[in-house]
Amino acid sequence: MTTKVLEFYERVKSFSEEELDELINLFIDDPRIREDLFDLALIREAEKEGEDSVTLEEFRAGKRTYNAR
Repeated sequence: MTTKVLEFYERVKSFSEEELDELINLFIDDPRIREDLFDLALIREAEKEGEDSVTLEEFRAGKRTYNAR
């Protein structure tokens, strides 16, 4: 992880609840970010169910697909 990402993460952790809600809504309103978040949620859910872990890049490349339950 880059320093820039870690710095952003630290700043986000200090947001008020209102600021965090605004940021999340911006992310959800962006089609690409929303799709990435959804894909990551599918990957995490599959991992919880015992599936092998894959990266977002592998998932996008079609190396693994998960069925939503």
